[in-house]
Amino acid sequence: MAGFDAAMTFAPKHARLISEMLAAARRRARATFVRWHCRLDAQSGHLYVRLDGNTFQLDIFLERLRRDLPTIAEAVPAGGRPAWRRKFGLGFVDILMKYRCSFYDRYDETYVPRLRATSQTAVWPVLSLWMGERHRDLWARLAVTEEIMSRWLLDEAPPEVVVEELHTAVELMLTRWLGKTRPPAFKDLVDRAAAAGILPGIDDLRFQYPDPADALDGGALLIALKDLRRDLKHKGYGEARPWLSKHFWPLGTVLDT
Repeated sequence: MAGFDAAMTFAPKHARLISEMLAAARRRARATFVRWHCRLDAQSGHLYVRLDGNTFQLDIFLERLRRDLPTIAEAVPAGGRPAWRRKFGLGFVDILMKYRCSFYDRYDETYVPRLRATSQTAVWPVLSLWMGERHRDLWARLAVTEEIMSRWLLDEAPPEVVVEELHTAVELMLTRWLGKTRPPAFKDLVDRAAAAGILPGIDDLRFQYPDPADALDGGALLIALKDLRRDLKHKGYGEARPWLSKHFWPLGTVLDT
């Protein structure tokens, strides 16, 4: 289990808008199996929120809020222009995201952020693809993969698109690991990575499968991804959704490794 709490202050005149956002967040917490508790003091302008759940549930929930709350706040007839209310919703999510990544630990323990409208929010990916400081040029491209993976978990991305994006990410990361500028054959990339021992073994992945009998080791999983992507792209068939439903989380572990 994991969790965190967050505190913030706000102008009391915005209490109604905040109440509507909290109600929307509570509904989404139930849908993502996150325990949500909040305490709102409308008169003094103080808000306390506590979230509990496993790490991935929390991050999926926060990503859901990042996408939904600005639009919900925009639609609440509670003062201010709709564009401002949208930014106010972003401000609320931004504070939660920054608590999630321990951003406020750098401040004095008495510090409490003020909820304000903002034009952008911090982003905490559900699955992080980190290649290190030496490969900063890949950050933006791999952030696209992180976004597609989050969309899959929120049921917002076609499975065929997810398969193509995961294949691209594997190819990019292994090509860079080899020190190449152009990728060799995908199977060659996988074989070299397996020989170097950088791919998880079947014992590292088995616990992530609903049925351990379905488990593949890291190398076999990447080859299965390659074969599925080939069929989808060049032959126009393949069962992408059931494949991802079974192998998505183990594949995420391979990419993370």
